[in-house]
Amino acid sequence: YSSAHAANPMAAAGYCTLLLKKKLPKLTILLILWAVFVAYSRVYLAVHFPADIITGLLFGGLYSIVIYFIYKKVNANYLS
Repeated sequence: YSSAHAANPMAAAGYCTLLLKKKLPKLTILLILWAVFVAYSRVYLAVHFPADIITGLLFGGLYSIVIYFIYKKVNANYLS
């Protein structure tokens, strides 16, 4: 199993990090920390097991990378 409570913030933070890493590097650090704190809160509140959180973070990170590359491909097709 994986936690959507961890995957969703990580996907959003990862995608924004990939988009904004050159222009706003400090914001990207803040977004990643936000995703990790949300994930940690799920373990702290005993809603999920640590393994659920880790897989949720990994899936969220993977989703953000896939969506970023799809965005780059679609954007490149429209610009050329």
